[in-house]
Amino acid sequence: MKLVPLPGGKYALVLSNGYTEHLLAVLDSVTEKIVQRVPIAEGWLGLAVSPARRTVYASGGSRDKILVYRFADGVLTANEEKQPRIFTDATDGQSGHEASRTHRRANIHRFHR
Repeated sequence: MKLVPLPGGKYALVLSNGYTEHLLAVLDSVTEKIVQRVPIAEGWLGLAVSPARRTVYASGGSRDKILVYRFADGVLTANEEKQPRIFTDATDGQSGHEASRTHRRANIHRFHR
């Protein structure tokens, strides 16, 4: 499981990929309740959020895909799947996410140049 608190403190994202259902969830940090559950076929530990908090990247596990979601007002909306690679998602062009493939798993890391 991976937990990523979002700036502002209202929400956190949870990626669950253990023996039970694989899912991406939105957790309300104030009420400590799950407000949205998004089932995914398979996940791994990669979970990252764009600096503007509008895009969420989750590992697609051994499917060698990065799952991309829009995030607004506490709601995730599926957007697309990407092949692992380096891509920037910040307006400054200096930060972004590196999505890499190792041991048949897609991993996501935030970077800043």
